[in-house]
Amino acid sequence: MAIMHLDEHDRVLPSVRAVRGCSLGRVVVSEEEGLLVAELVFDAPLRRGETVITEHELVNRVPYPADGNYERKFRLPVREYVLEVCFDTADPPVACERYARTAVGEERVWEVAVPASGAVHGVALDFGPGCFGFRWSW
Repeated sequence: MAIMHLDEHDRVLPSVRAVRGCSLGRVVVSEEEGLLVAELVFDAPLRRGETVITEHELVNRVPYPADGNYERKFRLPVREYVLEVCFDTADPPVACERYARTAVGEERVWEVAVPASGAVHGVALDFGPGCFGFRWSW
């Protein structure tokens, strides 16, 4: 499942697209609640102990909100999680940081330089419960 919740409910929700290792199943959108829930269906059923790498993309739509962060919330521990955020190379943020916040609110922050490619990524190992993400300013 991919769940996207916007803090500002008057914004347009992004579109979701399965990129690799999965296909898009049911998608439920509630514009008034600022909520999008998408089912990501694995290419094959997993057996006990098997893992899968999936990739999906959230694409902002007109009027392209000036987002300031993206995070993933984990209610259970995860062994490995990779997050990539891609910025428009013509308009990169002036500052960017990666953060990890535990369920009890303890937070670690790392400054991140946005390269010319516009893509930043972070890896969370043996993480959770908590939040892992990036925030930036224009």
